[in-house]
Amino acid sequence: MTPEQKQKIEQVLSPNLFGVIATNSQEGTPESSLVGISESKDGGIVFRSLANSRKNQNIKTNPKVSMIIGFGEKSLVSLQLEGRARLVVDESEKNLLEDGHCARIKVYEKF
Repeated sequence: MTPEQKQKIEQVLSPNLFGVIATNSQEGTPESSLVGISESKDGGIVFRSLANSRKNQNIKTNPKVSMIIGFGEKSLVSLQLEGRARLVVDESEKNLLEDGHCARIKVYEKF
């Protein structure tokens, strides 16, 4: 990724707290979910999900996902991503990601 591309991505990510992630069920049916988003230090997208959620079960079976972020009152620009998601199972990595993510997405303080 070029520095220009990274800057453009950050311009969309920065003001947006939520995005929509699309996964596929075991039957191949598309399923979309609104998720709180943040950026990891390595430039990945982080979102939080309950262990038994549909999206986690779908990602275990098929890690290919798509996501859209942006396009709202503040900006008419959106970011469309396709890639692979991975579930974080390492407790130290999970704690590190959750600390930064939950600080950005204040609604998680209730959980």
